[in-house]
Amino acid sequence: MSGSHDVSRRETFPWRSLVKGAPPERLVAIYDLADRHVRDLRAWYWASAHRQRWRAVGVRGVGFVLGLVGVAAPLASAAVPERHRLLVTQLGVAAIALAGVAQLADRIFGWSSGWLRSVSAATVLEQRTVQFELDWAQHCVSRDGALDERDLDPLFKLARAFMSDADARRVEETRTWTAEFQSGTAALQDLARVQREREPSHPPASAPAHP
Repeated sequence: MSGSHDVSRRETFPWRSLVKGAPPERLVAIYDLADRHVRDLRAWYWASAHRQRWRAVGVRGVGFVLGLVGVAAPLASAAVPERHRLLVTQLGVAAIALAGVAQLADRIFGWSSGWLRSVSAATVLEQRTVQFELDWAQHCVSRDGALDERDLDPLFKLARAFMSDADARRVEETRTWTAEFQSGTAALQDLARVQREREPSHPPASAPAHP
């Protein structure tokens, strides 16, 4: 999964390493399995957040600059020769319109919201990782002596809960992304419909009369 552009599994579940060897070796395999699984998820979400951050900041920066130009244009028109005032005012109106288009594109393509979702998912996974490490350490320090066969079942259940919780977070984030994508598609369709309704209808040209 590491280095990929999605979060699909590319490895078979390594169950054989969990049933062979002494208990300490099997416990190491259980821990490594859970740690690697969630670490790959965290890395994917952090990489996704990094990619989406530049898109989100870029489109919001462009929208802010254009909005600022639109607000400043009426003030600037008072300082230019009268023959240029209409042009400056029109440029201000166009800048505000383009700022609105930038914000609409951000909503339709979900750059800002996707960035925030990825950061949120990665942060939650970071917190769950710390909790898993502490729970594992608590079990180890509470034992008198070395770990043995009796520790395999409770620690495997701890690892399973850790991995399942991470996967549940991935499913939740994917459902949110799906709903947002559908919302953006609907907004784009509504925009196209409104544009079509605004277009003037041209009646068919009448056939020329024959003498």
